[in-house]
Amino acid sequence: MVDTMITLHESTEMSFTTNGLGALSDAITCEVTEERNGEFELEMEYPVTGIRYKELQLRRIIMAKPNPYSDPQPFRIYAITKPINGIVTINAEHISYDMSGYPVSAFAADTVQNAFINMKSASAVDCPFSFSTDKITTANMTVLKPSSMRSLLGGVDGSILDVYGGEYEFDKFNVKLWNKRGADRGVSIRYGKNLTDLKQEENCSSVYTGVYPFWYSEQEGLVQLNEKIVKASGTYNFTRIYPLDLSQEWQEKPSQEQLRTRANSYMKANNIGVPAVSLTVSFAQLSQSSEYAKYALLEDVHLCDTVGVEFSELNVSATAKCIKTIYDAISNKYVSIELGESRTNLASTISDQKQAISDTITKTFMQQAIENATQLISGGLGGFVIMHSSTGGKYPDEILIMDTDDIATAKKVWRWNKGGLGYSSTGYNGPFALAMTQDGQIVADFVKTGTMSANRINGGTLILGGRNNSNGTALIKDADGNILIRLDRDGITLSEDVQISYENISDAPSIPTKVSELTNDNKYTTMSDVEKKGYQTKANVTKITKDTVTTTYVNALDITAKQVNCKSGSKEANINAGASHYKYADEYIGEIGTNSWAGDDNRRGLVFDLDEDGDYMTWAAQPKSGQNYLVKLLYERNGYNSNGTTYDADTINLGCNVDMHYYKLKNVSWENGGGITGTMNFVQIDSMNSDGTAARWRSGHAYLKFERGVLIDAGWNDY
Repeated sequence: MVDTMITLHESTEMSFTTNGLGALSDAITCEVTEERNGEFELEMEYPVTGIRYKELQLRRIIMAKPNPYSDPQPFRIYAITKPINGIVTINAEHISYDMSGYPVSAFAADTVQNAFINMKSASAVDCPFSFSTDKITTANMTVLKPSSMRSLLGGVDGSILDVYGGEYEFDKFNVKLWNKRGADRGVSIRYGKNLTDLKQEENCSSVYTGVYPFWYSEQEGLVQLNEKIVKASGTYNFTRIYPLDLSQEWQEKPSQEQLRTRANSYMKANNIGVPAVSLTVSFAQLSQSSEYAKYALLEDVHLCDTVGVEFSELNVSATAKCIKTIYDAISNKYVSIELGESRTNLASTISDQKQAISDTITKTFMQQAIENATQLISGGLGGFVIMHSSTGGKYPDEILIMDTDDIATAKKVWRWNKGGLGYSSTGYNGPFALAMTQDGQIVADFVKTGTMSANRINGGTLILGGRNNSNGTALIKDADGNILIRLDRDGITLSEDVQISYENISDAPSIPTKVSELTNDNKYTTMSDVEKKGYQTKANVTKITKDTVTTTYVNALDITAKQVNCKSGSKEANINAGASHYKYADEYIGEIGTNSWAGDDNRRGLVFDLDEDGDYMTWAAQPKSGQNYLVKLLYERNGYNSNGTTYDADTINLGCNVDMHYYKLKNVSWENGGGITGTMNFVQIDSMNSDGTAARWRSGHAYLKFERGVLIDAGWNDY
């Protein structure tokens, strides 16, 4: 396919390796507009007498180059105007807008990589788009209700772009989120006589030329500089000063030098004196200028690149991003580029999808990769093969395969010499994003393979399975090929020979061998369940000893799963839903966990719950090693007699003394009646006769006070 060729394709086309329905060679105009994280659309004027005019239909796809450096991109037709003077205007949007019609269920993510993985997994329909990123941002993203996939990419609060930032690149069905999509290619332009813009003129005339720093408190009063103003470094024919309140910078009264230093750092950080760049460069306008050569470098600028802008009249310079390009896909030249401050918004999503998108035949990722490579290579007709001398010598030292016969103009270049083989989409000098070099390195954005053997794989995220690749499985084997660890949709399974170890071994107490399993099943897994799944029984046994598990190891272990089970004989324990659950002989006995008070969610506590199949709850102590545990505190549900001791139903029983440490025993009720409640007054002998009889009695100070049979107070005469 020739780069300048604009072709028409069926609405269901996915590969775009042929000319489709044919070329739209009679197009009068064809311009592609792309914004940073925004609009990506095509507009074409076409005569009604032109070839294939009648084949221009809604939802069909136009392939055209969006800029001088990228491959042709697919744009889906969404509007065709009525003819005016025999010419129609056709509007089409990039194929990525199809994601507006892909609903996504609720999901959550904690990294930008997981956000893309989970979003695609949560798609309610098959999604042909692939997602990648070079960002490693960690942040929580939560989608609570169904949303369109394109809106989740960006343009709304809580979207991937809103949470993680970055710059999107849309390449057919591939979506890439770059930390920085563009580069600084050393391009710098001079703003002035032949390059002006109304919006930029407003920015230049409204720039601050200095600051007036001050500090104020009611106790200390006003602190300011003797010179009052700190001027910006540029040259200005006007004055515009910004009052800079630094009262919150210091609690104590600052010195003038502190004020001056802080003012200068503020001006540098906020570009005081430097205009904000908002500049649209029209190449048609510049081409009429005698100084066009000064601005020709702008034709090498890519979207999201950083460009230097010199304001000679102000004697200052600034940097700005290329945030918008308009490209003529017929002449293969920019119509205009826009330089300015970064913006973070995606074009509005399209919610009204009146025609369903046809599904493609499901193939494995390897089949798709082989077919795609076959079509590219067998269909890659044309090009130029050149034997070239990189030093300008007599003998060639490299082979070049290019899209033109001139190194100076070629953009798509395969370069092969003794240093290696590389491909560049930006010309002879690279960069080479795909390469095999003599030092044994392979550089590639995506690698697709059926089987790969490697001693070590280094990377950030390993993704197994998903959609056409089905459910992922990871196996770790020993030297004999026996499976030691299996990680799949059912959880983590360890063989009996696997030990969980940690480098800092301590003298931890012995932990007996147990049958254990980490599982994400929402049910309790037993050995019979494991056997039903086709696993060997012994493959679910993990040895845990004092030499393999230490306090340090356990403290460093963080397990996140729906359920963790441990089972030994008739006993079973599991952690599920924030509580420890216990079973005996396959019957639930009780749990330990947290809960809230019935009718009051703000009242919370730790609970020990005995389920209906549990007969008792006890605290017991072992007198000596090897002896039975003796009950110290026991709750009996149903009533029980053991060795002559009766435990009544619904009672708490003690097996040891209770020391109240002088704390109160309140609201007591006795078994054989409640006892008296009241005060008993009595008289005391005040003095005695010599014959032993009472001489005088005293009353009013002697009493005994009872409450439900318990003596709680008393009084008497002390003499």
